[in-house]
Amino acid sequence: MTMLEAFLRDPASQHEHAWKAALADLAKQPGIFLDLGGGKPFQGYIRPEMLGQQTRYFSLDIRESVSPHIVGDVMQLPFRDESVDSILCNAVLEHVPNPQRAVDEMYRVLKPGGRAYVGVPFIYPYHDDVDYFRFSDSALQRMFERFQDVNVTPVGDYIFVAALFLTGFTFPLAMRLGWLTNPLRAALQLGMALAGSKGRRYQRGLARSPVGWYVYATK
Repeated sequence: MTMLEAFLRDPASQHEHAWKAALADLAKQPGIFLDLGGGKPFQGYIRPEMLGQQTRYFSLDIRESVSPHIVGDVMQLPFRDESVDSILCNAVLEHVPNPQRAVDEMYRVLKPGGRAYVGVPFIYPYHDDVDYFRFSDSALQRMFERFQDVNVTPVGDYIFVAALFLTGFTFPLAMRLGWLTNPLRAALQLGMALAGSKGRRYQRGLARSPVGWYVYATK
Protein backbone atom coordinates (compact mmCIF):
# COMPACT_ATOMS: atom_id res chain seq x y z
CA MET A 1 0.00 0.00 0.00
CA THR A 2 1.38 3.42 -0.95
CA MET A 3 1.32 6.43 1.39
CA LEU A 4 -1.39 8.02 -0.78
CA GLU A 5 -3.56 4.89 -0.60
CA ALA A 6 -3.12 4.77 3.17
CA PHE A 7 -4.13 8.45 3.42
CA LEU A 8 -7.22 8.00 1.28
CA ARG A 9 -8.43 4.91 3.12
CA ASP A 10 -10.86 5.48 5.94
CA PRO A 11 -10.34 3.56 9.23
CA ALA A 12 -12.91 0.90 8.31
CA SER A 13 -11.06 0.04 5.09
CA GLN A 14 -7.76 -0.09 6.94
CA HIS A 15 -9.17 -2.37 9.64
CA GLU A 16 -10.79 -4.64 7.04
CA HIS A 17 -7.52 -4.85 5.11
CA ALA A 18 -5.65 -5.87 8.29
CA TRP A 19 -8.35 -8.46 9.16
CA LYS A 20 -8.16 -10.08 5.73
CA ALA A 21 -4.36 -10.17 5.87
CA ALA A 22 -4.48 -11.82 9.32
CA LEU A 23 -6.97 -14.43 8.10
CA ALA A 24 -4.82 -15.16 5.05
CA ASP A 25 -1.92 -15.90 7.40
CA LEU A 26 -4.10 -17.98 9.72
CA ALA A 27 -5.37 -20.10 6.82
CA LYS A 28 -1.81 -21.08 5.93
CA GLN A 29 -1.04 -22.49 9.36
CA PRO A 30 -0.78 -26.31 9.56
CA GLY A 31 -3.31 -28.35 11.47
CA ILE A 32 -7.06 -28.19 12.03
CA PHE A 33 -8.74 -24.91 11.05
CA LEU A 34 -12.32 -24.48 12.35
CA ASP A 35 -14.68 -21.98 10.70
CA LEU A 36 -17.32 -21.69 13.43
CA GLY A 37 -20.78 -20.73 12.24
CA GLY A 38 -19.33 -20.65 8.75
CA GLY A 39 -22.32 -22.29 7.08
CA LYS A 40 -21.53 -23.70 3.66
CA PRO A 41 -17.77 -24.29 3.37
CA PHE A 42 -15.75 -21.44 1.88
CA GLN A 43 -18.65 -18.99 1.61
CA GLY A 44 -17.02 -16.40 3.86
CA TYR A 45 -13.51 -14.97 4.09
CA ILE A 46 -11.70 -18.28 3.56
CA ARG A 47 -11.16 -19.71 0.09
CA PRO A 48 -9.66 -23.13 -0.80
CA GLU A 49 -6.64 -21.54 -2.48
CA MET A 50 -5.77 -19.73 0.77
CA LEU A 51 -5.15 -22.95 2.72
CA GLY A 52 -1.68 -24.25 3.46
CA GLN A 53 -0.64 -27.69 2.27
CA GLN A 54 -0.99 -29.08 5.78
CA THR A 55 -4.15 -27.18 6.76
CA ARG A 56 -7.33 -29.19 7.36
CA TYR A 57 -10.31 -26.84 7.03
CA PHE A 58 -13.71 -27.63 8.57
CA SER A 59 -16.85 -25.51 8.56
CA LEU A 60 -19.09 -26.04 11.60
CA ASP A 61 -22.66 -24.78 11.80
CA ILE A 62 -25.71 -25.70 13.85
CA ARG A 63 -27.89 -25.58 10.70
CA GLU A 64 -27.78 -28.82 8.76
CA SER A 65 -29.60 -27.10 5.88
CA VAL A 66 -26.53 -25.03 4.95
CA SER A 67 -24.42 -28.19 4.44
CA PRO A 68 -21.41 -27.52 6.69
CA HIS A 69 -18.68 -30.12 7.08
CA ILE A 70 -19.77 -30.59 10.71
CA VAL A 71 -23.20 -30.00 12.22
CA GLY A 72 -22.53 -28.79 15.73
CA ASP A 73 -23.13 -26.18 18.42
CA VAL A 74 -20.45 -23.55 19.18
CA MET A 75 -21.47 -23.81 22.84
CA GLN A 76 -20.60 -27.52 22.86
CA LEU A 77 -17.95 -28.19 20.26
CA PRO A 78 -17.56 -31.85 19.21
CA PHE A 79 -13.77 -31.83 19.63
CA ARG A 80 -11.40 -33.08 22.27
CA ASP A 81 -9.50 -30.71 24.54
CA GLU A 82 -6.49 -29.07 22.86
CA SER A 83 -7.12 -30.69 19.47
CA VAL A 84 -7.63 -27.64 17.22
CA ASP A 85 -4.95 -25.32 15.86
CA SER A 86 -6.89 -22.30 14.49
CA ILE A 87 -10.41 -20.88 14.80
CA LEU A 88 -12.35 -18.30 12.81
CA CYS A 89 -15.65 -17.16 14.31
CA ASN A 90 -17.07 -14.18 12.43
CA ALA A 91 -20.50 -12.60 13.04
CA VAL A 92 -21.64 -15.55 15.15
CA LEU A 93 -21.45 -14.73 18.85
CA GLU A 94 -24.29 -12.18 18.68
CA HIS A 95 -26.61 -15.03 17.65
CA VAL A 96 -25.56 -17.38 20.47
CA PRO A 97 -27.65 -17.50 23.68
CA ASN A 98 -24.51 -17.81 25.81
CA PRO A 99 -21.54 -16.25 23.98
CA GLN A 100 -19.22 -16.68 26.97
CA ARG A 101 -19.75 -20.42 26.84
CA ALA A 102 -18.83 -20.37 23.14
CA VAL A 103 -15.61 -18.48 23.91
CA ASP A 104 -14.81 -20.95 26.68
CA GLU A 105 -15.31 -23.79 24.21
CA MET A 106 -12.89 -22.17 21.77
CA TYR A 107 -10.34 -21.98 24.56
CA ARG A 108 -10.92 -25.60 25.54
CA VAL A 109 -10.43 -27.11 22.08
CA LEU A 110 -7.48 -24.91 21.04
CA LYS A 111 -3.98 -26.24 21.47
CA PRO A 112 -1.54 -24.10 23.48
CA GLY A 113 -0.38 -21.39 21.09
CA GLY A 114 -3.50 -21.83 18.95
CA ARG A 115 -5.26 -18.73 17.70
CA ALA A 116 -8.90 -17.64 17.58
CA TYR A 117 -9.90 -14.72 15.35
CA VAL A 118 -13.38 -13.46 16.18
CA GLY A 119 -15.52 -10.71 14.63
CA VAL A 120 -18.50 -9.24 16.50
CA PRO A 121 -20.84 -6.23 16.07
CA PHE A 122 -21.21 -3.24 18.38
CA ILE A 123 -23.19 -0.39 16.80
CA TYR A 124 -25.05 -2.44 14.25
CA PRO A 125 -28.76 -3.03 13.48
CA TYR A 126 -30.72 -6.15 14.32
CA HIS A 127 -30.09 -8.85 11.73
CA ASP A 128 -31.05 -12.47 10.99
CA ASP A 129 -33.94 -14.31 12.67
CA VAL A 130 -32.36 -14.35 16.13
CA ASP A 131 -30.02 -11.60 17.33
CA TYR A 132 -29.16 -11.48 21.04
CA PHE A 133 -26.12 -9.34 21.81
CA ARG A 134 -23.79 -6.43 21.02
CA PHE A 135 -20.27 -6.23 22.47
CA SER A 136 -18.09 -3.43 23.82
CA ASP A 137 -14.31 -3.72 23.90
CA SER A 138 -14.44 -3.92 27.71
CA ALA A 139 -16.79 -6.90 27.54
CA LEU A 140 -14.58 -8.67 25.00
CA GLN A 141 -11.46 -8.22 27.13
CA ARG A 142 -13.33 -9.88 30.01
CA MET A 143 -14.76 -12.65 27.83
CA PHE A 144 -11.32 -13.59 26.46
CA GLU A 145 -9.38 -13.07 29.69
CA ARG A 146 -8.30 -16.73 29.85
CA PHE A 147 -6.32 -16.34 26.64
CA GLN A 148 -2.65 -15.49 26.91
CA ASP A 149 -2.61 -12.70 24.32
CA VAL A 150 -5.70 -10.71 23.27
CA ASN A 151 -5.89 -7.79 20.84
CA VAL A 152 -9.28 -6.11 20.33
CA THR A 153 -9.37 -3.74 17.36
CA PRO A 154 -12.28 -1.64 16.05
CA VAL A 155 -14.08 -2.03 12.75
CA GLY A 156 -14.23 1.54 11.52
CA ASP A 157 -15.17 4.40 13.83
CA TYR A 158 -18.22 6.47 14.80
CA ILE A 159 -18.12 8.43 11.53
CA PHE A 160 -18.13 5.21 9.54
CA VAL A 161 -21.09 4.06 11.65
CA ALA A 162 -22.94 7.25 10.66
CA ALA A 163 -22.08 6.62 7.00
CA LEU A 164 -23.44 3.09 7.28
CA PHE A 165 -26.73 4.31 8.71
CA LEU A 166 -27.05 6.92 5.96
CA THR A 167 -26.45 4.28 3.27
CA GLY A 168 -28.86 1.78 4.79
CA PHE A 169 -25.96 -0.30 6.11
CA THR A 170 -24.75 -1.05 2.60
CA PHE A 171 -21.13 -1.88 3.40
CA PRO A 172 -19.72 -1.74 -0.16
CA LEU A 173 -21.18 1.73 -0.72
CA ALA A 174 -20.06 3.03 2.67
CA MET A 175 -16.57 1.66 2.03
CA ARG A 176 -16.36 3.36 -1.36
CA LEU A 177 -17.49 6.67 0.12
CA GLY A 178 -15.40 6.27 3.24
CA TRP A 179 -12.41 8.37 2.14
CA LEU A 180 -14.74 11.36 1.66
CA THR A 181 -15.30 11.40 5.42
CA ASN A 182 -11.60 11.88 6.23
CA PRO A 183 -11.77 15.72 6.14
CA LEU A 184 -14.81 15.64 8.47
CA ARG A 185 -12.99 13.21 10.74
CA ALA A 186 -9.93 15.48 10.92
CA ALA A 187 -12.06 18.58 11.59
CA LEU A 188 -13.97 16.90 14.42
CA GLN A 189 -10.79 15.60 16.00
CA LEU A 190 -9.26 19.08 15.86
CA GLY A 191 -12.37 20.62 17.39
CA MET A 192 -12.41 18.15 20.26
CA ALA A 193 -8.71 18.67 20.85
CA LEU A 194 -9.26 22.44 21.09
CA ALA A 195 -12.09 21.83 23.56
CA GLY A 196 -9.56 20.63 26.11
CA SER A 197 -9.97 17.77 28.58
CA LYS A 198 -13.74 17.55 28.11
CA GLY A 199 -13.29 17.19 24.35
CA ARG A 200 -10.59 14.58 24.79
CA ARG A 201 -12.81 12.49 27.08
CA TYR A 202 -15.61 12.68 24.53
CA GLN A 203 -13.21 11.72 21.76
CA ARG A 204 -12.02 8.67 23.69
CA GLY A 205 -15.62 7.52 24.06
CA LEU A 206 -16.31 8.01 20.37
CA ALA A 207 -13.13 6.10 19.50
CA ARG A 208 -14.64 3.13 21.35
CA SER A 209 -17.91 3.32 19.39
CA PRO A 210 -17.26 1.49 16.10
CA VAL A 211 -19.54 -0.72 14.04
CA GLY A 212 -17.86 -3.78 15.56
CA TRP A 213 -14.66 -5.37 16.80
CA TYR A 214 -12.08 -7.88 15.63
CA VAL A 215 -10.58 -10.02 18.38
CA TYR A 216 -7.19 -11.66 17.83
CA ALA A 217 -6.65 -14.12 20.68
CA THR A 218 -3.85 -16.63 21.32
CA LYS A 219 -4.12 -19.43 23.87
